[in-house]
Amino acid sequence: MVLWTLVASLWIMADAFRAAGITGAAWAPALLVWAAQAALFALALAAAGAIASVALPPVPALALLTALCGLLQFFLIVDAASFRALHRHLDGLAVTVVLMRPPGTRLEPGGARAAFGLWAAAAAPLLAAAVVAIRLRPGWNPFRRFRHLGTWLAAAALLVVVSEKLVHAVADLRGDPVVLGAGRIVPFPLPFTAQGLAARRFGFVPGRGGQPGRPVVSTAGYPALPPGLRAAPGPNVLIIVVEAWRVDMLDRAVTPRLAAFAKGAWTYERHYSGGNASRFGVFGLLYGLPGTYWHPFLADRRGPVLIPFLRRAGYRIRVVASTPLSSPEFLETAFADVPGECDDRMPARDSTDRDVLAGRRLEEWLAGDRDPRRPFFAVMFLDSSHPPYHVPPGGEVFRPSAGREDFARYRNALHHEDAVCGRLLEALRRAGTLDRTIVFVTGDHGEEFGEAGHRGHARAFTDWQVRVPLIVRFPGESPRVVQALTSHLDVVPTILDAIPGGAAVLPWTQGWTLRRPGRRTSAIVAGWDQVAVVAPPRTYVFGSMSYNLGVTDVFDAGSKPVLGPRAACRAVGPILRGSLADLSRFLR
Repeated sequence: MVLWTLVASLWIMADAFRAAGITGAAWAPALLVWAAQAALFALALAAAGAIASVALPPVPALALLTALCGLLQFFLIVDAASFRALHRHLDGLAVTVVLMRPPGTRLEPGGARAAFGLWAAAAAPLLAAAVVAIRLRPGWNPFRRFRHLGTWLAAAALLVVVSEKLVHAVADLRGDPVVLGAGRIVPFPLPFTAQGLAARRFGFVPGRGGQPGRPVVSTAGYPALPPGLRAAPGPNVLIIVVEAWRVDMLDRAVTPRLAAFAKGAWTYERHYSGGNASRFGVFGLLYGLPGTYWHPFLADRRGPVLIPFLRRAGYRIRVVASTPLSSPEFLETAFADVPGECDDRMPARDSTDRDVLAGRRLEEWLAGDRDPRRPFFAVMFLDSSHPPYHVPPGGEVFRPSAGREDFARYRNALHHEDAVCGRLLEALRRAGTLDRTIVFVTGDHGEEFGEAGHRGHARAFTDWQVRVPLIVRFPGESPRVVQALTSHLDVVPTILDAIPGGAAVLPWTQGWTLRRPGRRTSAIVAGWDQVAVVAPPRTYVFGSMSYNLGVTDVFDAGSKPVLGPRAACRAVGPILRGSLADLSRFLR
């Protein structure tokens, strides 16, 4: 039964091969991933059979194993249809949208239907024959009879799985997009990465080598900059990203210098990060795309089109960070095209000193000799307000209250980062550069301290974790407070809108310029295995992986759960369908 199920499963998953259009060097890693996925199914079914054989009599155990095999086949059929139609495996948002049955939405099972038919046609007589044999020979147990064969098959399956994981780990170290992209053709890739360990233990610098060729399920829909596109210099651009800076911390007590700076700028009070963790928030900020694209763009080592556009327009680029840009893997995503312009190795004892050094180094770079006809694009990341919230000696402005020690450290860390930002902005003002610079100051995500039942970030999509301040100073513009809904995805369109030639690149983003707010009705916020659609006054949370299906949460502006989540989703069906299209637009 298990062997026949694996044959049918391989046939069904072959639909993903056809949908992905695998060619060239991608065939070998794709076949290995394909085999490893089947091996994982075999191990899971074998374990289920072993448990059932101990806990149940032979006939019920066989019936249970057959039912599990059938459920696996059904899931793979629906997943293959989803992959063919949407270029993404089943997840909570896809399931919810399909269940709404919008006009024109239909998942075609294709060849998977025939595979399931053959499986059912063979499974029924196999089960019947086993039941008859048990009845005729009461002492005969098929689980014991084929125990040795099962052991050998399990060992072979384990060998295939381990081999595939080792190949993936080596490809991760080499930065091979073809091998890394192959895992996305199956619903449960479970990739094994090695870069983080190698970077921490051996100071490994990520590679960008690998075989030539198109990765499987790649970001091929995300275009490169057209050779003939013309671009001309515009204003300078400075982006300051403050770690875990949540919306209510733009405050005269916590961040007095940034609060004063905001008085002369545009302040966006209903602004959402692109994610509840740094990877996804910064991705949305620098790509203008939802953070759910992080994983395929990382596998492809694909940078944002913004960077080559700025270079063509004559911009000088500089990225300064007080924490290594290899973790998260920004050197392989956002700054993959400009690793030599990244300064992220600060020789200091902790993040407070590294923040100060980062601000000083960017100030020195900005003050250096440069062609006045060439504007700059600079990004600075500050890290003190990341847990455990480092505070410099003598920097305890806020005293902890009972049970709130971490919150006091967090606010003190932000106060320290505020001083670093203030010194940099004042240096720009003294140099006369500020009036020629668009300045963005924001957080990568928020931070929660139990206000809605969570602590830290990357744990939920409450306002405490995903709403962040956004200050934008446009040269020559009068200050204003903006109440319209905005997102990190709107920052890149704003930059492109200010540079001659940028309009041609705007279609490769999914945001709107912040100069003309009011068009956005929802915001997509990504997490590790979930995605939220913020459509005020409610937030809709869905699983974004095949193991996390359905609507996981719907809550109102006060983080209070909404009863009847599926009915609530139907009320915003068009928004959810548009969000699903956005999440798949650049995948192939």
